[in-house]
Order: sequence, then structure tokens, then C-alpha cells
Amino acid sequence: MSKNKEKLIKSHLSNENQIDEEVDNESGSPTSSLSKLLQQYDIQEIDRNEIEIGEVVGHGSFGVVRRGRWRGFDIAIKDFIIHNEKENKSLMIEVKYLSSIAHPNIIRIYGVCTENPISLIMEYAEGGSLFNALHCERVRYTFGDAMSWALQCARAVKYLHNIKPKALIHRDLKSPNLLLINGNKTLKLCDFGTVTALKTNMTNNAGSGLWMAPEVFSGSTYSEKCDIYSWSVILWEVFSRKIPFYDTGKSPTLVAYAVWSGLRPPVFDFIPIPIQCLLKRCWTEEPEDRPAMNEIVGIMSLLQNALSEHLDVPNAWDTDSSSEIQNIAGLDVTGPKNEQTIDLAEHQRQSSHRLYDPLQYSANSNNAAVKRLEDENEPNKMNEDEMSWKNKYLHEIKLRTELQDLIDNKDALISHLKQEIEKLRVYEEEVIELKVERKHLKNEVEMLNEKLKHLVTPETKQLQ
Repeated sequence: MSKNKEKLIKSHLSNENQIDEEVDNESGSPTSSLSKLLQQYDIQEIDRNEIEIGEVVGHGSFGVVRRGRWRGFDIAIKDFIIHNEKENKSLMIEVKYLSSIAHPNIIRIYGVCTENPISLIMEYAEGGSLFNALHCERVRYTFGDAMSWALQCARAVKYLHNIKPKALIHRDLKSPNLLLINGNKTLKLCDFGTVTALKTNMTNNAGSGLWMAPEVFSGSTYSEKCDIYSWSVILWEVFSRKIPFYDTGKSPTLVAYAVWSGLRPPVFDFIPIPIQCLLKRCWTEEPEDRPAMNEIVGIMSLLQNALSEHLDVPNAWDTDSSSEIQNIAGLDVTGPKNEQTIDLAEHQRQSSHRLYDPLQYSANSNNAAVKRLEDENEPNKMNEDEMSWKNKYLHEIKLRTELQDLIDNKDALISHLKQEIEKLRVYEEEVIELKVERKHLKNEVEMLNEKLKHLVTPETKQLQ
């Protein structure tokens, strides 16, 4: 690494003078400046005597997080230890933005204790951080869980990016800042100390090196697309169950330089192909080439229905489990899924109790996968969940078959539509001709009426 590049990266990773400019530089103590902010944004000031304070559940550079109870709510008490003006501003940024936004996937703030230590009172996430869940050997989760977590994170960021009149950029998206509740089914984005409103020519560094976009720590101008990069690293993390750049070493400078030079996390074969494609789009070097979060949410919503909900994501510590899902890694989720009878005995396949069994078609050498819906030993004994899965999958087959029929018959449909359009055009011409003829006949009738008026005389009336 050149000394100039190393010096530049280290200076931006040091986080000096990198506080959001929108928080005014209030004079006085942290408590007095915070009190003004609470009044300005109508944030509830909570008396510490009303809180039942419990055990410590987390630590950070800011201080500690404790569990507690307040007015019947389970809460997280985030105690801040303020050493300098920079830390004070970071606190004020978090209070300002958390109090002014509301989304199902963003942690809720109840209020603030202004007595020392200054504390944020927030909803409690009993599942802890996503980082701990991903990297704990005892925790098992499925592809469906991975898709759900990544999608919920994307929805939270989409909400921030769509705020008017100025989009908000989180700038510190990472798995430790994502919390789990409701039995790990619901994900909440937290830690808003680095959030900023979108401005032109932003170059201030913020965030964590392993998830940080290269344009941020290199000092280049960046936009909300830096959140897209960070989200893609989280997406990779939930599928790989590895810490980003685990094989690069622990030096933030080395990681930053490697990313700046084009290094990205390895895309493992067992990661579903549509996710592999999305990863590469989202962490591309040029920010303008990354998709917007609106598009990502749309893609992830579609993929969530296509990918398996029940197959475990392999542990990074379990080398055998990765082979268990090799068979669906290349499964074309947009291809034909016709409901048909296959004599499995005619094909060589591995016999196992996997949800997906591999199947090799000898006729055309296409790879396929068999999704087992029943226990082969007791095929008639299915519980309610299994029956629900079966019904959902049969419905999935029906929809996919209908979709494939539309795709297969698109040329015929286009031809049919062209014929119908031509018929409409001819019909319109006929209608126009009829209108002209009608007008002509109307004129003739009027002319005949005029002639009749002249023919009528007193003598003709007497004859009548």
C-alpha cells in the first residue's frame, strides 16, 4: 500500500470532525443543549425514578445499554457517557432523528432521561443483535429467515431514503445495528448517531469499516447509495454466516484499502443465484450503478416467495452442511415448474431426508430438485404446518405453471393482440363511415322536408 493512500484511509477512519452539520453547536452543558432539543421536537423527558433498571445487555463506545421496565413496557436504557462536544452532537443527532420518524422496522424511542447519565429510553429487543444471531453456532435459521431479515432492513432504509424534503442517510448500516424481536421474526434498525440529511458534495466519513462503502472512507463525494453498499454486505452476511472480510485480517486500514482496491466478500456457490446477482449490483464500485432501495425492496419481495422457507442456511462452522443446499443453488426460480409425474426410480439420485433432493434428468441433462412434501415413511401423517406448506407449494406450482404458459405463448398472444387491434381499427373506420352516411341521410331528409313544404297548398290540404 502506498503511504499516501494509507494516510488518507487512516485519516478518514479516525472519525475526526465528522458530525452532522445540521445539529447546531449549542453552547453550555450536554444536558442544557439536550433540553432545548427536547422542547424543539416535543420529545418526552422521562424521570429516572419511574424506571426499573435491570442488567447490562450491551456495550459501546457511547456507554452501556441496560434492560429495564417503564410504565409496563420492556425498555432498553442506552446510557451515554459524554466526554466531548463530538459525542454530545452524536447523541443529539440520534435523539433528533429517532424522535421524528416512525416505521415498523425502526426502533422506537419513548423518551430521554436528561439526568446524568443521559439516557435514551427505547423499546427492548429481546433477540439481541442480528450480528450475534448470525455468528452464534447454536443458532439455526432458514433461507426464509435470511430473506425476511434482509428485506425488513431494506424496507427501513427505503423509508429513510424516501423522506421529504430531504432523504436521510443512515451511514452506519451493519448487522450489530439491527435488532431482533418477536422470536427473531421482526427486525429493527437502530443507532442513528451517524444519520444525516442528504446534501450535495458530502465527504464526511461515518460508519464501520467492514460494511462501509469505498467512496465513504476514501473521502470521495457520496450519496444515499452508500447505504445500498452497506446493505449488500449485510445481505451477504446473512447468507454466508461469516464476518465480512473475515480472511483479510483485523486491521481496518487493510480492509479499507482492500475494498477501495476492488475486493468484495466471496460469493459462495450455495448462495442462491438471484441473490448473487443482486449482491454484485449493490456493491459495484460506481455508486450510480447501484439500484435504488425502492427497486431492491421490489426484487427482494419477489424473491422471498420463490426461495425455500424451511431449508437451513449453513453454519460457517459446519463444512458438511454447505453441500446440503448445493442442489438448489442453481435452481432457476423463473423457469417452468410444471406439475407432472416423475418416476424417480428411473433416475440416479441420492436418498436422504433433505428438504430438497437432487435429480439429474438423463434425457436433457438438466439439473432439477425434488421438494419433499411428505415423510416417505409415513406419507399420510402430516401435521397442520406440513399440510399448509404442501398447499402453499401446490399453489406455487399452479401460479408458476400459469406464468410459464403465458411466457411460452407470448408470441401467440402478441399475434392475437395484433389481430384484435386490427379488428378494432377496421371497426373504427366502419363507425366513421356510418357516421358520415348518417349525416348524409339526415341532410337528405331535411331537403325532402323542405320540398314537401313547397308542395303543400290550400287546394292539396282540401283534398286531404
